[in-house]
Amino acid sequence: MFHAKDDADIVRREVFKTIKKFSFSFQAVVRRKAAILNSIKEQYQIHGLKTFINEKEIYNSMVARLFRNLLHKSDCRIIFAERGNTFSDTSLKDAIGKAKRNLHIKYNIINVMNTEIVKSQPSKHIGLQIADYYLWTLKKVFENNDISFFDLLRDDFKLIIDCDDKRRTPYGEYYSGNNELTIEKIKEAN
Repeated sequence: MFHAKDDADIVRREVFKTIKKFSFSFQAVVRRKAAILNSIKEQYQIHGLKTFINEKEIYNSMVARLFRNLLHKSDCRIIFAERGNTFSDTSLKDAIGKAKRNLHIKYNIINVMNTEIVKSQPSKHIGLQIADYYLWTLKKVFENNDISFFDLLRDDFKLIIDCDDKRRTPYGEYYSGNNELTIEKIKEAN
């Protein structure tokens, strides 16, 4: 099994070469840990209540945001990598249901497409291993200001939603063909 964080440089290089032989399209939603912590601190200051980071809630909101505009096009099978207790079958179904409701609210589109949700191990699905590589390149950009790996796969990224960069809009920054992701933009947002 391939895992970008743990693979040796020579293995990573070969995986990137292999990925580039195929035509992939990738979309991602990004949150910043510091922005999440600041939001919790604000809630404490405003309401005086202790607030805890609910990883499941954060993850589910990101899933709903990612799939909001994708689920009405055709029947689909979504495979999630198992991550301990971060989510359950019910919470994933709830997140996908929320994405469908948000699509209906925003665009008045009723989703009648079948959506199958599967949890699995990356060792059983090469697609999860490929997704790991795309996400690893984004992690390098956002946490280390290293865009070199991202540039290897840049053309495959169709959309990156940066939920915490609210300098221009209250719903975050959308990076796509018209608004390319750059280190300068990431540094400005931090």
